[in-house]
Amino acid sequence: MKTTIIILLIIGFIPNSFAQDSKFYENKEIGLKVEIPEWLNLKETGNKNLWGGTFPALDGIENALMISGFDKTEYKSFEEFKKVFITGNTFGKTTLFSDTHIWYGYNKRDLIEIKKGVSCRVFTLYQKKIYHNQFCLIETDKAFVWIQFVATPETYDTNIEKFNSFVGSIKYLN
Repeated sequence: MKTTIIILLIIGFIPNSFAQDSKFYENKEIGLKVEIPEWLNLKETGNKNLWGGTFPALDGIENALMISGFDKTEYKSFEEFKKVFITGNTFGKTTLFSDTHIWYGYNKRDLIEIKKGVSCRVFTLYQKKIYHNQFCLIETDKAFVWIQFVATPETYDTNIEKFNSFVGSIKYLN
């Protein structure tokens, strides 16, 4: 799965036509449920295992939050999943998860354990712009889940606490 959808959300190419009847996002196929924050501007993705939206604009910049679910058969293990999205990427090279993004690195001390997975601040380059991201990789009973926060260098610090609070409020389904 490619991450181009994130950049499209940031620059507004995907219409805001996502309808959610509930205050909660629940996906039984990937095994999680979370209350939708009032500040999240939901966006249509066209994919049942790709959900997300944008943060309120800061000086015209909208950060993005996305949840992507992957069937466990797509990866040999959680370690391989982690390698594709964080640890196996090489500075200055195309990322293992997207052929349109260049890996600009991460700091090993930023790779921390969270409930059911890991979280890490990572840096990518897309269309000659550097993005600061927070990737949370989670293994549920049913799937591998990639939760990502995409921001510019100027907006990362303003919205990271909202993102961390969102991730911390996730409930895991059996």
